[in-house]
This record gives sequence, structure tokens and C-alpha cells, in this order.
Amino acid sequence: MKIIQSWDKVHIRMQTSQSGSDSIAASIIYDEGIGYRLIYNYRNDPKINESHLRTHMGFAEFTFSEDLKSADGEYFNGRGRNTFGTMQIVRK
Repeated sequence: MKIIQSWDKVHIRMQTSQSGSDSIAASIIYDEGIGYRLIYNYRNDPKINESHLRTHMGFAEFTFSEDLKSADGEYFNGRGRNTFGTMQIVRK
């Protein structure tokens, strides 16, 4: 996962062996008592050789640790793939 932030926007790019996704809208916010959160919706496009997968839209929300080196989150998908789950990301 790559988080690209400029002064006026946030873009999330995730590439896996099966597909790639890009954020449509994204925000990094700070909530007092919770910390930093990354919230975004995305479009996922499967690679051409993954005929069993379909393009779909989804939503994800991550809450970062105090040291900002990791985050725990949840996601759900719709419009072509109705799945959900949890993820943990760690800063390289």
C-alpha cells in the first residue's frame, strides 16, 4: 500500500498479485482520544489473467498506532464482490 499525500489531496494505491486499487476519495483525520485515521473509498481492478475476479468498489478505514508505524483497519466491498475483513499495515 502506498499513501501519497500533497497539500491538497491524499491518494491510496494498493497493488497485489491479483489486482490493483486506487482511491476515489481519501482523508487523513485526527480525532482527539483516538489518533490519526485514514478513511477512503476505492475502485479495484483485477489483472487480466484473474478472470474469476470482478471490478468492484470498496471502503476502508485504518486507525494508526501512536508511533504511526502501524495501523489496524477494516474494509468492505460491493458492486461485484461482496466481501469484508480486517487488515494490518506496517510502515517500511
